[in-house]
Amino acid sequence: MDRTRTDRDERNAASLARMRSFVERLTDEDLGRPLANGWTAAADIAHLAFWDRRASVILDRWARVGVSPSGADYDAINDAMLPQWLLIPPRAAVADALAAGEEINGKIAALTDDLAAAIKDGEVIRLDRSLHRADHLDELERSFS
Repeated sequence: MDRTRTDRDERNAASLARMRSFVERLTDEDLGRPLANGWTAAADIAHLAFWDRRASVILDRWARVGVSPSGADYDAINDAMLPQWLLIPPRAAVADALAAGEEINGKIAALTDDLAAAIKDGEVIRLDRSLHRADHLDELERSFS
């Protein structure tokens, strides 16, 4: 395995450990705390679960049929999903985000060299999941400091 893949896998693992450490410190009240634009901490965490699961589904499809486009209007999807994410019980959102993170980290680490080479990182999904997680964890940590 090349160093770039190893570094990416280590960043993915570290970002998931960071998320786990952060959410374990939050109370149920913290998770329900309102944030900007109608979001809550739990909804933000459910958002992370959704996008990690989407990446997992796409990797499964690509492993079966090859890499192909899979477009998404990210802002429209986030706006449409927010009401559902707000309905998820906070601890369920946390459990799902951690499970989804473990799942996608494992799939990315197990990619064949051919499939990894065929994926234009960031075009459809980010293989470095730490980037998306860090954006949200930075924001969440600021809101609780």
